Amino acid sequence: MNTERPDTGDATTCSRCGASYQTGTVHICPLVDPSTLAEDKLIGTTIDNRYTVEGRLGEGGMGVVYQARHVTLRKPVAIKVLRKAQEESAWKRFIQEAQSAAMINHTNVVALTDFGLIEGHPYLVMEFLDGETLTEAIASGPIPPLRVCRIGAQIAKGLQAVHDKGIVHRDLKPDNIFLLEREGKRDVVKIVDFGLAKLDAGQRLTQDGTVVGTAEYISPEQVTGRDTDARSDQYALGCILYEMLTSQLPFDGATTTDVVYKHVYKQPIPPRKVRPEAKIPESLEQVIARCMAKKPSERFEKMTDLEMALTAIEQVLTGNSQTPVVLPPPANQSSKLLLMAAGGVIVLLLATTLYLATRSDGKDPPRTSSVMDLGTVGQPPPHSESGISRPTEDAGTGKPDGTTQQLAKTPDPPTGSPDSVHDPLPKVKPPLQVKLAIGPKKALARVSCGGETLGCSPSCQVQVPHDGSCEVSAPGFQPKTLLASKAKTKGVWRITLAKAKR
Repeated sequence: MNTERPDTGDATTCSRCGASYQTGTVHICPLVDPSTLAEDKLIGTTIDNRYTVEGRLGEGGMGVVYQARHVTLRKPVAIKVLRKAQEESAWKRFIQEAQSAAMINHTNVVALTDFGLIEGHPYLVMEFLDGETLTEAIASGPIPPLRVCRIGAQIAKGLQAVHDKGIVHRDLKPDNIFLLEREGKRDVVKIVDFGLAKLDAGQRLTQDGTVVGTAEYISPEQVTGRDTDARSDQYALGCILYEMLTSQLPFDGATTTDVVYKHVYKQPIPPRKVRPEAKIPESLEQVIARCMAKKPSERFEKMTDLEMALTAIEQVLTGNSQTPVVLPPPANQSSKLLLMAAGGVIVLLLATTLYLATRSDGKDPPRTSSVMDLGTVGQPPPHSESGISRPTEDAGTGKPDGTTQQLAKTPDPPTGSPDSVHDPLPKVKPPLQVKLAIGPKKALARVSCGGETLGCSPSCQVQVPHDGSCEVSAPGFQPKTLLASKAKTKGVWRITLAKAKR
């Protein structure tokens, strides 16, 4: 039963507690039963006189997904119901998922059709996906390279539509990718679950430094708590492509800490070494390596570039193209190429301007070549408008001949002029070279000194600014400040981080 009813204007009034709140904001009624909704009681009931619940499709940490059918249209739908109605953070994340999905209208992204409340629990209605998850497809064994390219290109295309709306998925994994059959076409991709999505202009739902995502597909920048952008989804897709080809994860370990540590500091075994019999194209292996680059700037600039690369490899595999696949440069090199091109244009414009300036008075520009002008032999040396003679050079030696006059010496600037005054550079003491050993060893520690941050797990060498400090931090541990005045410059400076208080 709904706990809210719309009111006139921009305000909404709760039917139970009578509180008035702005339309579009989250209101939690204090009179609603805070207990977890009994999911089994929903089966066989009708929600809001529109959707008859027929069964349960699955469940996760946030909610339960049901199969339902529209009462009038008889169209099957999927309904996701939030588990706990009284947790505000869960409310906001659920609302954000609804808002994120509603913004996107793309063939490869699940469509959101409705939103409402049932017994104080929000629910959202999505298109019903009758197919298998990518997890189920991978469980059947390694997927051939051609099929990997076709599926991967669709995922990249759908993610580009997501990113164009300023949204980062942040939890891309095989469980969140469905493969459908539509109009006789297999492997039609649908991306689902935007519960952890991040909107560029939206509110951050997790504190800085909090790790969100799934360990097996999480990007290094997510592990270290840095800001994430669209290239984090690209890293996750690289992990998925790797798993599709090899039927194994790029990084695995006994604990979650082991896995995320490898994402930050280790390189995966190349897919062609894992499965040499699969005849994986080298270009496809290069695509995966680019996606899984540790630095976001070394990945593809955008998902469209990745989609085009996978499509080009697909064309080669099907025999429709003989052209070698050439990957576009990574994002950092693209920026450098643009800067170089812009610099070249500027230099050309300056050169053209100078040339036109010398020609503006109708006279030839000054000759700078070391080859003697045969037309001037036996003539007095040329003069400039200032009356200062220019030397002509001997054709054989390139040195001034005896008929030329020396250039007038440029006078020294007068004492006290700006050109003659040079302030001495301040003496800066060099930074302290310090070797750090940070415990516990499994802590994914990073050290920030002078605006630069580097990984330090479990040891590293840093430069501590003289009379300055460095900051040591790690997910799940309290940060620690290292003062230069207390630095140990000989031997190893051992630092032990304390676990963060909850």
